[in-house]
Amino acid sequence: MISVRRSIVLATLSHYATQIIGIGSTIALSRLLLPEEVGVYSVGAAVLAIVHVFRDFGVSSYLVREPQLDAAKVGTCLSVSVAIAWLCALALLLATPAIVASYRLPGLRDVLYVMIASLALIPFSSVRLALLRRDMRFDAVMRIEILSALANAGVALLLALAGYSFLSLAWGGLAAMLATLVVGQLCAVSVAVGRPSLAHWRGVCSFGGMSLALNLIIRLASQAPILIIGKLVDMQATGLLSRAMGLSELLQTMARQTLAPATFAAVSRKLREGEEVAPDYRRAISYLAVVVIPVASFLILMARPVLRVMFGPNWEAAEHLVQVFCISSLFLPFTIFNGAFLVALGRIDWHLRVEAVFSPLKAAVWLLALPFDLLVAAQAYVAVHVLSLLASSLVLERLLAYGRREVLGSLLRCVPIAVAAITPAALLVVNDGVSRMGALSALLVSAALGLLCWLAALTVSGHPFADELRLLRVAAYQSARRLFGKS
Repeated sequence: MISVRRSIVLATLSHYATQIIGIGSTIALSRLLLPEEVGVYSVGAAVLAIVHVFRDFGVSSYLVREPQLDAAKVGTCLSVSVAIAWLCALALLLATPAIVASYRLPGLRDVLYVMIASLALIPFSSVRLALLRRDMRFDAVMRIEILSALANAGVALLLALAGYSFLSLAWGGLAAMLATLVVGQLCAVSVAVGRPSLAHWRGVCSFGGMSLALNLIIRLASQAPILIIGKLVDMQATGLLSRAMGLSELLQTMARQTLAPATFAAVSRKLREGEEVAPDYRRAISYLAVVVIPVASFLILMARPVLRVMFGPNWEAAEHLVQVFCISSLFLPFTIFNGAFLVALGRIDWHLRVEAVFSPLKAAVWLLALPFDLLVAAQAYVAVHVLSLLASSLVLERLLAYGRREVLGSLLRCVPIAVAAITPAALLVVNDGVSRMGALSALLVSAALGLLCWLAALTVSGHPFADELRLLRVAAYQSARRLFGKS
């Protein structure tokens, strides 16, 4: 467990460092750009996110989980990645005039052109990043991600100050990609990235086909809100929706970028060695629940002051949207690892079946409920999303036999801890303390007191995560010494 714990520590440090950089730049950019400007970029980002599904083709997951990996297989992955990425870039280039005409946003054309350049460069860094994760070299991944985030934030802020509007966000993304490419080439991996090859194209394409179908379905459902609102309402509503979804997805991003990569790499390695993984799943759910449920509940209570402090008064209209989307985050502990475990178990087909049923419904509810109200549409979307999460959990339970009673019992232990953590925020809201203290003061006080209450409840209850925190502190100290070369 030491290597896994150290990987999680490094991935967590990387996540928080990049989040601090990203949140800082977002706070500044939200005061430099209007919601409608962010809306234009969000439409372009949603289009690119869908194209990225084709571009990845499951190559990264294949490299991490493949039992026997050699230079020929890596070369095949590189060749497949480059071919698909360049075809996607060409297709998007040809489709850009039609997309711009459909949304009647002339500025969208330049945003997409910048994104196309980034799309063509991604394969040369994605393969090396996947190999680093396979080797559990999260120290190198951390350096790459932090430098990439700094490049993104620096370029975007400088160009926004220079008056480049929504284009500043697109150029920031391209700068991040170039930084990832350059720094990634300096990192050594266990299997050399050799010459391009097609020797193992059948195996790569067989896995990639199902991965493509799965990721495409998921991505279409996740980006449908932005694309539909951008088309049927206006850019201001699109910008507000984008910010609300982004804020509520901070927890999902944290889990995906910290716990999920290390967990997927560790589980894949255990399965290659014939070890049992059900205990890892139960432990992961228990640990994540004791963190996510209190934080999601806090965001539901303090949505307005969080929006005001982070983005300014122009974004307070997104308060109820944030609250609705945060409800789905309460179910995150049950589901964030489902995809990683199913892929590692070699049952990506089951994951595909669940998403093939529910993802079209997620997109459809926006069209059906939007005539009533944007908030109603968001509520309907979250309801279907929660049902899909529960369905995937049932599928994984059937495959892993992880023990439903044990999981439910560990989750019940989290309830009093979560109640203790959000009590300061709840008291402020009930007594109108936010209005009297001001948004920033109320947010700082409730967060600080909530953290103290959480730590106290965690210790008093004897939750195993308290012991894990102590071990993580030791691992963090040792990792810091290795990173900075201290003896």
